[in-house]
Amino acid sequence: MGGDSTSKPAPVLTENQKRIKAVISNITRTIELLNSTDFEDAKDNLPSAFKEIAKPLKLAKVAFNKYKDNPTVSESEKDATAVEKFKKSITILSTRTKRLHTICGEVIPADDDDKPPLDRYKTAVKNPDERVEVLVKFVLQTGLKEIAKEPYITAAERKELKEALKKVEEIEPSLPNSNAAAGQHIYNNDGDGTINVNHGNGNMNINPGSGQIFDGGEFQNLYFGVQPPAPRQ
Repeated sequence: MGGDSTSKPAPVLTENQKRIKAVISNITRTIELLNSTDFEDAKDNLPSAFKEIAKPLKLAKVAFNKYKDNPTVSESEKDATAVEKFKKSITILSTRTKRLHTICGEVIPADDDDKPPLDRYKTAVKNPDERVEVLVKFVLQTGLKEIAKEPYITAAERKELKEALKKVEEIEPSLPNSNAAAGQHIYNNDGDGTINVNHGNGNMNINPGSGQIFDGGEFQNLYFGVQPPAPRQ
């Protein structure tokens, strides 16, 4: 008979480790996309930020994997309040990394669409917080605050992440603020209910009463009440 062929059971992940696993999956798919042949053909027509985000994402992925695979994480999850706070942060992180992957995918022209990658990027980005460099910055900031710390990673690895964050913060904006907002919207609440407005992964704008929400861009000639008559010619 040969040696014992029984494989070791897969480690049981905590709920937060499962959430990190989803984040890692989003990051992995984004890195694969950035390294794909299709993206190689598109990147020359895209802002330089697209060429600078793969490396910091790889560093974040390494740190997140170490957290996911660390057996001592369960000890840190005995505080229910801390666990709930962590859950909220990682849920947002998961949403942002998923959005990053989607945006990177949308800049690649389809076979039946000759729209330039830069134009596709401008259309995909719904608000300034969705610019790729801003999303990657959020990944690193959240990682350093919630995940990438001892004992899950070494002091040297944490230092490398901090340096990567500084470089990301120095990336030239891939779109100016004016181009990063897809549109201007006015929502009028004529009743006494609540209007919840969210065009993507940015702020949730809540109107709990009568009145209007002005969302995105600049507005002129705002009248609260009766609009004054037009000036005489």
